[in-house]
Amino acid sequence: MQTHLLSLNSPPSILETNNDPSSSIIGSIQTCIILQHIGSSLAIRIPSLKQYGIVSSTHLTDQSYDDIQQILNSFKPGEKTQCRIIGISLSSNLVICSLKQSILEAPFITYSDIQIGSLVKGSIAHVDQNGLIINLTKYINGFVPIIHNADIPIKETVNKFPLKKKVQCRVLQVDPSRQRLILTMKKSLINTKLPIISSYNNLQTNLLTIGVIISIQDYGLLVKLFGDLCGLVPKNEIGQLQTLSTINIKSQLQQMFYIGQTVSCKVINFDEEQKKITLSLKVNLSTIHLIIHN
Repeated sequence: MQTHLLSLNSPPSILETNNDPSSSIIGSIQTCIILQHIGSSLAIRIPSLKQYGIVSSTHLTDQSYDDIQQILNSFKPGEKTQCRIIGISLSSNLVICSLKQSILEAPFITYSDIQIGSLVKGSIAHVDQNGLIINLTKYINGFVPIIHNADIPIKETVNKFPLKKKVQCRVLQVDPSRQRLILTMKKSLINTKLPIISSYNNLQTNLLTIGVIISIQDYGLLVKLFGDLCGLVPKNEIGQLQTLSTINIKSQLQQMFYIGQTVSCKVINFDEEQKKITLSLKVNLSTIHLIIHN
């Protein structure tokens, strides 16, 4: 019996053509070519990625329908259209796509699409003593801590924030791996024109920025910036303090400031290795005025 050798070549892996598919491919909008119907789904090809994909029946259209075959027949083989990648099947080496207009027009579909500091809109889905849950899309929710529900935090949240109310927020933190999104509804942070600092790469000495007081101590104020950054305003960088030994510094600070207060501050110095940022409230108000009105 004669032996026959068979050589098979597989298409390039998604992981080979894209080093980080979860961040660079998912959520992207691509031009695709309709290939054929497979059951109640569509097989497509994305030339720019040299990849094949699949569109399930639930992602063909936003319109309601009784006959799936009629919807499938409206997509002709060879036709070009826009699709959005919503997932990856590594086992079959396929991208999972949507043709729904609502998905194509959505500002983001995964937590990885959301940038710290960006403005987002949503509706209030839940309110309790800890804060508010904001529904941004069908699959993405954000949390507004109680100190971020207004410029002067409102403690009695249940009666002040009706469910389904439309609100605008700014993104404070995002952790795609944990699907964790922290938002603020403070107008001072939403409308600010000061630079938004969210990483040590953004920091520079004497830079003016904005943050929120999260702790008041006898040695100064802890100010939360964006992302994971937090800075200390030492008591000597606050001003207007009576430093006599008989005066309780913390009591003075508690009379001057409150937890959740937005403050404009200046970067004095920082050390990324030690995760330390020193800030000052001794800022030039005329400089801030120029930034705001430019």
